[in-house]
Amino acid sequence: MNTYSQMPSRVKTLISKYGRDVQLISKTNSGTSYDPTISEKPVVVKAVVFDIKESTIGGTITKQGDKKFMVYTDKAIDQSMSIKDTGETYQIVDIEITKPGDTLLVYSILGRK
Repeated sequence: MNTYSQMPSRVKTLISKYGRDVQLISKTNSGTSYDPTISEKPVVVKAVVFDIKESTIGGTITKQGDKKFMVYTDKAIDQSMSIKDTGETYQIVDIEITKPGDTLLVYSILGRK
């Protein structure tokens, strides 16, 4: 029987088993506001990827081509990031975090081309 303390490792195991590698891309500006120099830093994470069937997720209206990514990572994810999957780049438009107490379980991300 699974206990609460085993949930994070179980989620990580399932995403590793059924997911695939995607790139989580963060952007940083090393220039100024009037002359930005944007650099991208990709990090490979495992994600289970779903086509969207719902019309709304987290109050956000979905569009054709949107994808849902279930990601387990120790990295903090925010909407300034993007996800690259099978050659396509998706901007993160919504994030739902499953985090009972202080235990992060999974990020549920809505990605848009």
